[in-house]
Amino acid sequence: MIKNLLFLLTCWSALVYCTQASSNDLEQASGLQIENGINRGVNYTDSLGGTYSIRYIPITLTNDTNLAIQLQINFATADYLDTNSREPFSVIPLPERWAMDGVEITDSLLNEIPKYLQRPSVSKTLKPGEEWLMAIGTVYSRPAKFTGVLPHVLFTHTTEALFPACDWVMAKSPSSGALLPLGLRLRLGGNCMVVPAGQMTYFEQ
Repeated sequence: MIKNLLFLLTCWSALVYCTQASSNDLEQASGLQIENGINRGVNYTDSLGGTYSIRYIPITLTNDTNLAIQLQINFATADYLDTNSREPFSVIPLPERWAMDGVEITDSLLNEIPKYLQRPSVSKTLKPGEEWLMAIGTVYSRPAKFTGVLPHVLFTHTTEALFPACDWVMAKSPSSGALLPLGLRLRLGGNCMVVPAGQMTYFEQ
C-alpha cells in the first residue's frame, strides 16, 4: 500500500514538474526567442537642467521559425503611468548601440533621449533565423520619488499565469487572433508591474 502511494506521488510530482512552463519554454512556443540582459543605467542632466536616471536592459530577439515575424514595440499608450502612488516614469525602446557590450554612454547618446520620449515605438521585421539587438529603458526624475523603476523582462504573452505576483496593467488573457501581445515586467523596489509592450505577428514572405 505504502509503495503504491509513493509510486503515485512520484508520478504526480513528475507530471506537475513537466507541465509547469518556464519563461524560456513560453518563448520557444511562440517561435520568438527573447534573451533579456542585465540592467544598466546612468544619471544625466537634460538641456533644461532637469536631472534624470535612465535604466535599461539589452535584448536579443531571434526569429526561430520558418516564417517572417513582425515586431512592434510600442509604449505610446501609457495610462498606467498616471498615478501618485508610483514613481512617474516613461518607457522607451532604444537602438542597438545602447545594447552593445562595453558601450560608452556619451553626451551624443543622451541627447537623443528626448526623441525616443516623443516617439516611444519601433517596428522591425525579422526574417527566419534573423537576430535583432535592441534595448528597452525607463526614464524618471532624480532624486527618485520612491525607489525608481527598472525594466526587467520582455516576454511574449502566451499565458496569464506568468508573473502572477505582479500588478498587471495589460490584458491578462492573450488574444486569440494572429497578433500575439508582448509584455514588459518592471521592478519597483520590492514590487513588480507588467505593462503592455507591443505585439508580434507571423506572415508569409
